[in-house]
Amino acid sequence: MDRLKFFMAVALVGAIGYFFYFRKPQTPLPSGEPASARKGPDSRFAPHLVTLEGDFGVRGGFIGVYRERPVLFTSSLVGGRERKGASRGNVKARLSEGTPVGLGDSLIAADRPLLMLAQNARKQGIPVAHDLEAEAAVGDAVALLGARSGGIITEENSGTLTAIGPQTIGISAAITPGDDGSPVVHLKSGKVIGVVSSRLTHTLEVTGGAGRFSAEEKQVVSRLDNAVPWTGLPWARLNQECARLSGMDTRTEDLWHLAMDISQNGSVTRWADHTRSGNAIASLVTEWKRENERNRRPSKAQSVNDRRRFVSSAVMSTRSDLPSYPSQEFTGYHQTLIGEITKERRQLIAYFHSVEDKIAKGATLLDPRAAAAAAPQ
Repeated sequence: MDRLKFFMAVALVGAIGYFFYFRKPQTPLPSGEPASARKGPDSRFAPHLVTLEGDFGVRGGFIGVYRERPVLFTSSLVGGRERKGASRGNVKARLSEGTPVGLGDSLIAADRPLLMLAQNARKQGIPVAHDLEAEAAVGDAVALLGARSGGIITEENSGTLTAIGPQTIGISAAITPGDDGSPVVHLKSGKVIGVVSSRLTHTLEVTGGAGRFSAEEKQVVSRLDNAVPWTGLPWARLNQECARLSGMDTRTEDLWHLAMDISQNGSVTRWADHTRSGNAIASLVTEWKRENERNRRPSKAQSVNDRRRFVSSAVMSTRSDLPSYPSQEFTGYHQTLIGEITKERRQLIAYFHSVEDKIAKGATLLDPRAAAAAAPQ
């Protein structure tokens, strides 16, 4: 009788265990779920998720095991308007549960916006895929572990792998603001296959002297498995390069808004925007505003010369911070960023030259007399 009770108790414990473990939902959300169908990150990954904060803004990140070494991965640290770069002293990294992460020297990828940093917070991490084509396939379930709540990574956005390219992958899960630097995990293998990055790009086409302006937030998922070579980048050098690139990004954006203002309104009208604190061309526009106030009704010749001189100054500002030897002054993917910035600056220079040509031919662009006549009495 005692033996029968023993076997009945064992069977009961086994049934309870089956119910609570094997019947527990283990699968991700179906790929057809909307982007808003988010949940907390898988317990396998949550302890290894990281948030980085600094003058560049907020980035997601994670501790991954790469070639048997636990390191911190994130996207490029270029960004923000402070132009202080990413010095180790002003970068604060912490795990998702709040533990600070000490950072060491970095490695930067050559052809994509990836950064690898030494860290001292964890001796384990999420495994990184070594051969994506062998370990994953289009249609497989993936999860984007995104950053929310002021940069703390708290949500998992599930979807499928839709494409595998040489440097990037496609996913059906929506990428939204706050996901920059966050990992994309292949759920079947439990390995990281990509890192999210985003960048605002500007396009300016000059047609018949008129400018067509557009801006796009480009969001990509960079592959990790074949991101070679990696180049060592000490913090002092990383700080210097990030500071310069962030400053160049800021100047490009401010010049772009000035050109768009002139193109749309025939004059400078958004004075508050162009002269606010932190605007890279505030002094240039402030001086032009004073010139307008001093010479509301100058002679035609004086007006033409003043306007052409202002446009020439804008061209000089557009060229002022471009590097002479980018391959020597910047490392890895930062050289690609310099190429993108230089392309945008050339578009701006072409537009400002077209404005100067139109002024020389008699157009009233930037004419303070026309602005005075148009102003309400």
